[in-house]
Amino acid sequence: MLDGALTAIANLFVQIVFTAGVVGLCGMFISFCNRCFYDCLGDTAFFIVRFSGLVGTPVHELSHALMCLLFGHRVTKMQIYNTKKRSKVLGFVEHTYNRRNLYHQVGNFFIGIAPIVVGGLVVTLFVRVLTPGMYNGMIGEINDVMAASGVGFFGELVKSLFSIFVSFFSLSNFISLRWWLCILLAFAISIHMEISRSDIKGGLKGLGVIAVLLLVADLVLAYLFPKALSAVTSAFVTTGLYLGMFLMIPSVFAGIVLLISGLTYLSKQLGESIANSRK
Repeated sequence: MLDGALTAIANLFVQIVFTAGVVGLCGMFISFCNRCFYDCLGDTAFFIVRFSGLVGTPVHELSHALMCLLFGHRVTKMQIYNTKKRSKVLGFVEHTYNRRNLYHQVGNFFIGIAPIVVGGLVVTLFVRVLTPGMYNGMIGEINDVMAASGVGFFGELVKSLFSIFVSFFSLSNFISLRWWLCILLAFAISIHMEISRSDIKGGLKGLGVIAVLLLVADLVLAYLFPKALSAVTSAFVTTGLYLGMFLMIPSVFAGIVLLISGLTYLSKQLGESIANSRK
């Protein structure tokens, strides 16, 4: 009896880690890169964020609104871009829902993570349309990662991330206007994929409901259909891996933001050292 419950809990853990965990990890990495960008560039970062927000903020807010509609939430107020120059709130979506409705409760999770998933989809679409050659190369790298197994999977993942990152800076790209347009649009969206505290709070509420529902389902399967439980968990793992590969593209752009931040910080430090040495 206890073995069935432990099996269900173990499978639930794997299911959550390989879905919500993957999205959360990518979200944290993007947030970390953006935070470094803000800290290193200061007031300049605020100007860049406002300007890039002309593209990125509508994608961010409309992704929330889309998930609200899909999960039956009522959007009460929305602003896709704040034109007030001094405001640090670039946009928002306010919504209400029936707290007794499980479908509405589950929707909180998807509404919270929407900017990461939808933003990643839009970035991928831009790369596909504007730089098809680079896109095909990325897909090839992703397929290589998916074909790997065991410890080799992580080695292939690091190799593919490095290859994708390097491919962005090939000499042929620098003379392509389509590549520059892709970079600018992807940058504008990636820097606005960061989710707010209210998004995280709402997402965690929805995740809690999802976890309870999954636990009930896993308990039933563990006692009645153990083979089906293994198949379901395997499907979650596969979905999570594909989701992680899909989010690899915007994560690479976030890495570029991190690189810019690091180079800016080093140049500032070098400039200050030179200035101090002349005093």
